Amino acid sequence: MTIEFVDLKEDITLKQAINHVRKNILDKETIKTCFVIDKNIKLKGTIFLKDLIVSEEDAIIANIMNKNIIYTKTTEDQENIARIRLGIYGSSR
Repeated sequence: MTIEFVDLKEDITLKQAINHVRKNILDKETIKTCFVIDKNIKLKGTIFLKDLIVSEEDAIIANIMNKNIIYTKTTEDQENIARIRLGIYGSSR
């Protein structure tokens, strides 16, 4: 798993998002997914680069992003993370 990522605001258009990705991807090794955040820098969803490219450029990120996200805190025990990933119990939100 890489720590390099590109984040996007949920209220921008795909055209704005693509321009943001272009400016910020050059120093990243491999980016397939962008993380969508709100004004408080809270994770709201994800979007694949492929979806940015094939969708209408005037669409709003919030309307096409994947809102079904699974996440944990960096301090979470790795065994608990495995259980969350396997769906044994809900995430630690």
